[in-house]
Amino acid sequence: MSAPSSSLSSAPFPKNSISRWCHLLTNIFRSSNGVRGVINLPESTSSDIRVLVIVPPDLVETALKSGAHIAGGAELIQDIIAGKLKFNRCISTPAMMPVLTKAARYLGPLGLMPTIKNGTLTTDISAAIRMAVSNVPFKIDRKAGVMHVKVGKLASFNQEMLQRNVEKVFEVISPFGASLKRGKFIESAHLCVPAEKALRFSPPLADKK
Repeated sequence: MSAPSSSLSSAPFPKNSISRWCHLLTNIFRSSNGVRGVINLPESTSSDIRVLVIVPPDLVETALKSGAHIAGGAELIQDIIAGKLKFNRCISTPAMMPVLTKAARYLGPLGLMPTIKNGTLTTDISAAIRMAVSNVPFKIDRKAGVMHVKVGKLASFNQEMLQRNVEKVFEVISPFGASLKRGKFIESAHLCVPAEKALRFSPPLADKK
């Protein structure tokens, strides 16, 4: 299934909701299987993500230049435990894990303990930071058969940026239809912002609802 393309470029997106999110709402057939994951969007949609990086001294500057909000080593552990640092992403290197495990009781329950599986425990700190600010989780509401994914910001996105993100969402979500053996997986899709009428489109042709 292809994503909408040229149709988005002429869509009448509202201009007055400058600080609000655009959302992609995708109605998906109900399934007993979980449809969930993470989408690495080409254009970051998150302004509220704060990244903490625990690294050796020689990588602190690299982490900060790559977009980390807080970077340091063992000197940050007590502040982490005391809840003095504001962050919602935590990245570290394998070499620093013996230091970071001292804060495991604080990070673990918040789901912030770095792991190899989620890409937050790595030697490529710059790539991990870029991933942290670009990743958007998605999960189907099984009861309603609906999924919401943040795809843009009116304050800073042009239509080309929005289109790239929408196409990426379809690229990631569409394969679930084949794995679940559904003939028609995505029933309909809408772009919307709060207090505005949604723009409906049915890939690959979009039209105003």
